[in-house]
Amino acid sequence: MEEVMWVGPRRRPRSYVVVVVVLVVVAAVSILVTTGRSTASSSRAGFSCLSPAKLGSGLGSRTALRARYDGFTVTLTAHKRRSESSVPIDLVVADAASHWVLPRPSNFQAPYVDELCLVRFHHGAVPDVIVEGFSGGAHCCQEPVFYAFNGARNRYDKVVDLTSPASTLGVAWDDNGGFAPVKVGDQILLRTQDDHFAYAFGCFACTPMPIQLDSFGLSGLTNVTGRHPLIVGREAAQLKRLSLSQAADEKRTGTGPFGPLAAFVADACDLGSGAEAWSTVEALQRTGKLGDELFYANTLTRGSFVTKLRTFLDKGEYCVGQIG
Repeated sequence: MEEVMWVGPRRRPRSYVVVVVVLVVVAAVSILVTTGRSTASSSRAGFSCLSPAKLGSGLGSRTALRARYDGFTVTLTAHKRRSESSVPIDLVVADAASHWVLPRPSNFQAPYVDELCLVRFHHGAVPDVIVEGFSGGAHCCQEPVFYAFNGARNRYDKVVDLTSPASTLGVAWDDNGGFAPVKVGDQILLRTQDDHFAYAFGCFACTPMPIQLDSFGLSGLTNVTGRHPLIVGREAAQLKRLSLSQAADEKRTGTGPFGPLAAFVADACDLGSGAEAWSTVEALQRTGKLGDELFYANTLTRGSFVTKLRTFLDKGEYCVGQIG
């Protein structure tokens, strides 16, 4: 009969124990270095913005607003004083393990906050922050402030601050409508419009503005409109239909095709199909649908619509090398 000897629990080699300890320490340090963020930070791109119902009451003497997304909370506290035109606001982002105090906007003067968002622009990222205030004007003005999380320094950097009149953005945007986060594939982009077109070829409501899509990060906003042909193409098709409809019955619409036609060509140029769009303009011109008298009646602008549109698009660098 075989003799079975009990030798007690099996010991791990010393080197094995050392390796396990090192791995545990590295994992712990990694968690701390990556901001102490919750496990939710490995989730997909997405966003959460406060509903208009919670934002529509304006800023009181001391107002706290909160937006929550995937384990993170951003809190905006406003301190409004009667003797000051600007509104000091404090912003704090927190998750289960950490909190960050964000730099204040330079000169926040809007009586209404109409956007407070946490946005995870890419898979696995710590959410960034968007704050927009509205001045209350008829067609103006938004005061957007964008904060990006800086993982290397474990802080939020104020990347874009348009609360100061001297601030510049570097991309076209709609200072009446601001920016709206939208899901595009596996990322979040910011949708806005090019307000250079507002009033350029008709009244405010008569002049659609071409779509703008921007990505966002520590380097700021980047125009990526042309990289999304399905989205831009859908809008271009709608604008073309509207242009042809108004050109066919300008007396009924009372606006003519000028506004939507300009935005249609701009969208088409973003897609690299400016020459084809311009052929539509030339066809309408040949049939008298873009006459100088009609252009003046709708815009109070004398001269040729076609000439002015070409100059306008060239100045905005929409259609360089695409239209004759």
